[in-house]
Order: sequence, then C-alpha cells, then structure tokens
Amino acid sequence: MLPTAPTDAADVNSSSPNFVAGLRQNAWSILLVTALVTLVAVGVSKLQPPRYTSDASVVLQDSGDTGTSPNMATEKQIASSSAVAALVIQSLHLHATPQEVSWGLSVSVPVDASVLDFSYTSGDPKDAQRRAQAFADAYLSYRHDALVRAAQSANDLADIRITELENELRAVTQKQQTAKTHSKLEAYRVRANALFAQIGVEEQRAAAATGSLGTVGDRLVAATLPMGPSQPKVVLNGLLGMFFGLSLGTFVALWHASFKRRVQTEEDVRDMLKMPLLAVIPERGRGSRSFSILSGEISHTAGAYRGVVVKLLSSGVFSTNGHRPEGFQASAGPARTIAVVPLDAKAAATEIAANVAAAVAMSGRSVLHVSTTGMEETVEFLPRDEAPGLADVMRGHADLADALRPTPIDGLRALPPGHGDGSWLLLDARRVQAAITGAAALADVVIIPAPSSGRDGVEATAVVAAADAVLYVGALGSTNLAEANRVRAGLEPLGKPTLGAVMLERAHSARRQHHRTSGTRRRSASKRRHDAPRGTVGNPPRWKATRHVVRSRISEHPRVYLPLARRRYPGPSPKVVSDDTELVIDGYTRSASTFAVYAFQIAQQQSQQHHSRRTSANGTGRTHPPVRIAHHVHAPAQLLEAARRGIPTIVVIREPEGAILSQLLQEPNVSMRDALVSYERFYSTLIPHSLCFVSGEFREVTTDFGAVIRRLNKRFHTHYRTFDPTQENTRLCLDLMKERPTTDQEWRKVVLGFESGTVPLGELLARLPKRNGDAPAVTDTWVPSTDREQAKDALRERWNAPELSPLRERAHATYREFLRLTAVGEDG
Repeated sequence: MLPTAPTDAADVNSSSPNFVAGLRQNAWSILLVTALVTLVAVGVSKLQPPRYTSDASVVLQDSGDTGTSPNMATEKQIASSSAVAALVIQSLHLHATPQEVSWGLSVSVPVDASVLDFSYTSGDPKDAQRRAQAFADAYLSYRHDALVRAAQSANDLADIRITELENELRAVTQKQQTAKTHSKLEAYRVRANALFAQIGVEEQRAAAATGSLGTVGDRLVAATLPMGPSQPKVVLNGLLGMFFGLSLGTFVALWHASFKRRVQTEEDVRDMLKMPLLAVIPERGRGSRSFSILSGEISHTAGAYRGVVVKLLSSGVFSTNGHRPEGFQASAGPARTIAVVPLDAKAAATEIAANVAAAVAMSGRSVLHVSTTGMEETVEFLPRDEAPGLADVMRGHADLADALRPTPIDGLRALPPGHGDGSWLLLDARRVQAAITGAAALADVVIIPAPSSGRDGVEATAVVAAADAVLYVGALGSTNLAEANRVRAGLEPLGKPTLGAVMLERAHSARRQHHRTSGTRRRSASKRRHDAPRGTVGNPPRWKATRHVVRSRISEHPRVYLPLARRRYPGPSPKVVSDDTELVIDGYTRSASTFAVYAFQIAQQQSQQHHSRRTSANGTGRTHPPVRIAHHVHAPAQLLEAARRGIPTIVVIREPEGAILSQLLQEPNVSMRDALVSYERFYSTLIPHSLCFVSGEFREVTTDFGAVIRRLNKRFHTHYRTFDPTQENTRLCLDLMKERPTTDQEWRKVVLGFESGTVPLGELLARLPKRNGDAPAVTDTWVPSTDREQAKDALRERWNAPELSPLRERAHATYREFLRLTAVGEDG
C-alpha cells in the first residue's frame, strides 16, 4: 500500500471559517487600519478652521384671552423663517441675503417647555454673539408686530360692524316715530333693543382685542461671548474614527478569514489540507534559474528539493529502508508513475515537477519526465527543436522510444510536449493510459506534471487516472483552501494515493512570518526595481501600467463600461453594441479582430463573381448590403451584452504568447505580468457564456475565415456569405486596414464607416484615390511586418521568465478551455 494522506470528506469539503484565527493573523492589519482612520479623522479635523457658537433663549407666554400654550413647532418655523432673517439684516446693517444669514443658525425647542433656543455658529466669536442675540430679538419683534397687526385688524372689523349697526339703529328709530299702529311700534322697539345689544357686544370685542396686546415672550438668556471654539470636535471625531477604523479592520479580517482563507503556514497544510507536507520550497530572487537541481547551486531551494526525494525514498515510495517520516504509512510497493497536480492555477507545478525529477535521477533512479502542459518546462533539459513528443506519440505519429530525449543529468530522460496543441489529447483517458504505461516500462520512475485549467482539476483527470500516486503542489499564502479542496474532490473518486504536498514559499508569505527579515527583502526588491531600466517594452513604470489595469477591470462589467464606451463611440460610426447591431466581432487585442471585420464586410459586398453560390447554411444566397457591426473595443463587457441580447457574435482568440507579445509592441506601457492576467481574465469572464459565441482562432481567421462564417451561420441560422481567402482578397483586406491611421479625419470617418457598416465597399474604393493625408505606413501595427516579428523575438526572453510560469500556465489553460467549450456549443 502506498503512503496516503488521511481523507475525510467532511474535512475536505469543510469551509467553516475560524474567526479567532482570522483576527489573530490579521491583528496588525486591524490595528493599522484603526490607527490610519483615526489619524485621518483627527487630521481632517485639525485642518478645519475653528468655529464659535453663541446661544440665546426666549420664553413664550400663554395666550392671554384663552390661556392656551403656544404651538412650539409653528414658533420654531417662524424663528427660522426668512422674514425674521430680514429683520436681522436690517438691525445689523448686513449686506447679505436671508438665506446666507440663516446658514449658521440653529433653533431648537427643549422638551415640554415654551422656550426657543437660538444658536449661531460663525468663524468670529463676536459675530456669533451678535447674530444669536439679533435673531432672538428679531423673533420677538416679529411676533409682537404680528400681534399688533392682528389687533388692529380686529379693531377695524369691529368699527365697521358698529357703524353698520348704528346706521341700522337710526333707520329703525325713524320708522318707530312714524309708526301708526301699536303692533308696528312694538316691533320697531324690539328691533332697536336688539341693535343696541349687538353694538355693545362689538364694542366689548374691540376692547378685548386692544387689551390682549401683551408681550409674546421675553428674553430668557442673553447671548454670551463664546469662550472657545465649538467646531471642529477633534476628540469626538478621533473617537468616531477609531471606532469606524476598528469596525472596518475587523470586518475585513473576518471577511478574509471567511471567504478568502488561504494556506498560510506549514501547520495549515496538515490541518486544513489533511495531507503530509514534504517540503517548503523557498522562493528565489528574480533572474535565478528555474531548475535549482540542474544548476548545481547550493541553496535552500536546492536543499528543499533534495529533502523531498529523501522523504519519498524513506517513505517507501521508491524503496523501503525502515525509516518513515511523520504522516506516512507503510508501503507495500513502489510507485512507478507520479502525477504532480497543482492545487490552484497559480501553483508552479511544472517547475517543481522538473526539479523533483532531476533530484530523483541524481539519487540513482532511472527517471522519465513527461511534459503535458505545453509550457516548455523542459527548456533547461533540451534544446528547442522540432523533435517529436508526447502529442505525436499519442497520435501514433512517433514511437515512444524514439521520442525520448536524453538530458545533461545521468538517469534522466525527457518526453517533450510534441507538435501542436496536445491539450485535447489529454482528455482521452485511454490514450493517456497507454502512453504513460509505455513510459513506465522504460524507467524506474515517471514524473508527470498534470495540467490545470483552474476549474476543479478537470484537465488533470486523465493524467491522475493513469498514475500510481499523486503529489500536490501549492504555494503558502497563495493557495486558496476552497479551490484546493475542489481540485482534490474532483480527483479523489479516482482512488489514487496522495504522497503529500510540496509548497512554494512566496516572498509575501515569508514577510508575514519573519518581520525582521522582511524589511531587508522589501528594501532589496525596491532597489532592484529602481536600478532596473524603466520605460522598456513589457516592463514599464508601475504608474504608467496602472491605466491598463484599471481599464481591463472596468471592461469586465457591462453596466459600468458600456455607458463610458457609448460616450466615446456615440455612433453612427464607430458605435458599440446597441439596438441596431446585427453582428459583433471582438476579442482580446492583437487577435485579428480588425482583419475579421474587414474580411466579413468584403465578403458580403463583393460582386457575385468573386463568390460561388452555396447553400444558405454555408453562407450564401444573395449579395448582402453592409452589415451593422459593433466597433471592436476589446472588452468582455461588449461581448457579454451581445450574449444577453442574443446577437450573433464571433469571439476571436489567439494563443497567449502571440497575442501578448504583439500587444506589448502596440502598448509599451503594459507590463508582461499585467497582460497575462488581463488575457486570462478576459476569456475566463466569457467562459460561462461560451454557448452564446462562435470562436475564431487566430490562425483560422487569417487563413480560412470562411469556415468561421459557416459556423456562425449554422449556430445562429444566418445566411452570410463566406470569405474566400484568395491572395487578391487577403491583399485587399490588408491594404484597407492600412488606411486606418490616416491623418485625414474625413477619410478616417469613411474607413471607420466601412467597418461599422454605414459606408458600402463600393463607396470606399471609389473615394480611395481621392483621399488626403499621409500614405499608409508599411510598419502600421494593424498588419503583419518583419520588423515586428524581430521585435517579438527580443521580448521572448522576458516571456519565458521563471516567475511568470504560473501566469503563462493559466493563460494557456484558459485559451484551451475557451476553444473547447465554444466548440461544444458549435457542435450542439
């Protein structure tokens, strides 16, 4: 029985966070965030100018006639009104509007009290005192004047009513004197008495209105000169900042522990991953060789690889000598084939597998290293040539024995990747089993680095199924627990024993554990960056590369990116995807999207003699008018919006090396690392929607674009004509593409109009001899050139940098995965 790690489904799949551990690990971060927020709050408070507040109060009297208490809500509104502010302006002789004067005023009402508190805040303490008192006095004056006006109005109404009653009384008296009958005389007398009574009532009302002119209220507290500033409240703001910073730091720490928990320490490998730790491989400085064993260097890295071999030998993986390290079980037989599986897409599985193979060979075993990733990890073993490899053996184009290559290390042979993209062959378990079984017959030990697409280890399944045991590879501080558990869960049904884990210790993980050495590492790294040449292609200053990073992240979100893009390309040409869009052709930059657009428009609009008639499924029928194509902005957001709208879409894609090297020549302020990350994120964003697209690989687009259009017609039931890749048509595409960088703005509108489908091909060709501006440049970046290919060769050394190996693996894996999934949709 081979050594195996204890497995527990509940443990493997458990993702319950350890909040206390999360807080403990991030204690310094929490304190730093708290201190930073507190300092910012105190600093902002200190920067604010001092302001002074003075208070004045008035007490209101109950209504004299009814004894009711005043409505304090109404009185507060009156005190804050522009009418009272106008009186303040008049009394203080200010040159301001009521709104400006009221800016520093605050009126409040104490609970269950007929009191108004006037507070005024100003940068001058004397001004605050004057204005607070002025508002209190102005309010009393306004309310007194209002009462006077009300009493005067009541008196005026009473006088009018009394005059009317007196006139009526005189008329009744005259009629009484001339009355001839006793009954009429008595009636006039009664009426006269009633009028006398009404006049008396009105006179009493007028007297009551005049008598109610008492005081509305009085000063309760006069405004005083402030002894000190009331704002800013530095202590209070500091305490609030401390509380907010502590809350923010704690929340971030808990979120990190809950959802982003990573394998941080050696104990985490045993406790969280539930497998033995064979070794921790220290990260080397930039510029160091990837293959420490081959280089013969004496270092911690080389010693760690030797330690891996010692533990494997002592555990009985290759032989039994009676000594077994902690965590290993007894072994009943040796493992002939070992699959090296990355726990996440960032793990350097190819580098570790190559070094382990070299170390095992140097221990006296016959070792065969099989390359499956296509990442050329055997470049230190073998020279670059056209010799056959694994892909050729699996296709039956070469014998296994003939494909094996010797290496400078005795006992170590290598099987290179072979010709073409062999990733599809790795999905065929039978072919993989046959190839690995044959390899095991030719060596004592076979080391196979399994590919990883970062999606639950799907691409590693066939390799692991053909191996005898599994060696997992990760990185301290980088390997995500949830992702690692998904990879293991996908491979555990195969029942292969787990030898253990080899973890790479990255620089940031070492800094967390060794604070004293971290400062030296950080300073030396800073010095290397300072001494390195800046502004070179693929390695720009970080501040220049930021623009590309921000743009690429924003371009993944349609709701954010498309409104910005529509402001830049409002239409009608160029124009991003919209209601009148008929077709979208887009992809990562430098992937032949421009060629595809020109070839498509030419195919639809050329005269009938250039095309043979085909069935509608193959793209034919009548000649098409210009097709409204969205401007290719190289943004996933546009492709996601096209998928949402159900618009026929072609996504062009190019293998990472060609696309990124070409991009860096076009955009020198983009770093190689950022370009690799952006490439992988671009197509990973589209993968969940792959059934909504037709893919066009760069080589196919530039040599047989008609096949892509035929798949488009089949997938979306369209009838577009196919492009015939004759020398004449291809030359026409390239010649028209050279017109894009013209200095003649009117001519540029015509060229872009042809791309978008607003200008027919005939009009473009007719106006071509009449254009103004510079002639098209031969070295234009939209068309191939010898100079650019030579420039790419100069960039390949940086492309093959060892520290970029994990990013290259992820980019290649995403490239293969996207092509595979879109091919499934096209077949369906």
